[in-house]
Amino acid sequence: MLKRCLFVFLVFIPFLGQAQDEISSDEHLVKEKVDDFFKALEKQDTIALKKLWFSEGQVWAIDNTTDPTTYSMRFFKEDLNRFDPKTILKESALSYEIKIHKGMAMAWVPYDFKVNGEFSHCGVDIFSLMKVDNQWKFISASYTVEKENCK
Repeated sequence: MLKRCLFVFLVFIPFLGQAQDEISSDEHLVKEKVDDFFKALEKQDTIALKKLWFSEGQVWAIDNTTDPTTYSMRFFKEDLNRFDPKTILKESALSYEIKIHKGMAMAWVPYDFKVNGEFSHCGVDIFSLMKVDNQWKFISASYTVEKENCK
C-alpha cells in the first residue's frame, strides 16, 4: 500500500511543477505587458499602444483630488488622439500584484506619475487583461488619482 501511494505521488509531482511554471510564466508576461504599456505611454507610441489593447478597451478613473471625488469612463482609443509631443509623460510602477485565472489576469500596480519631469500625482492602476491567441491584451484599466500619501 505504501509503495502504491509513493508511486502515485511520484507520478503527479511533475504535473504540479508544470502548473506552477505556467502560472509563473504568465505572471511574467502580464508584468511585461504592463511595463510595455508604461514605455509606450512615455514615448506616446500609438502603434505600440494599439497592439497592447483591445480596440474597445475602457479606462475608468477615480479622481480623489477633487471635492467631491469625480468618476469618469472613456474608451482607450480616445486617449490615442490626445497625445502632445511637447508633453513628457512618465508613469512608474512602484510594485506589482498579479492574479491569473484561465485566460484572464488582473494587475494591481501602485504608481507615480510625472508630467515634464514634475510630480503630478500617484495612485493605483488596476489592469484587466485577457489571453487571446496566446497573447495578453488589456481590456480595461481603472486608476485612482491622488496627491497625498504617495510613496
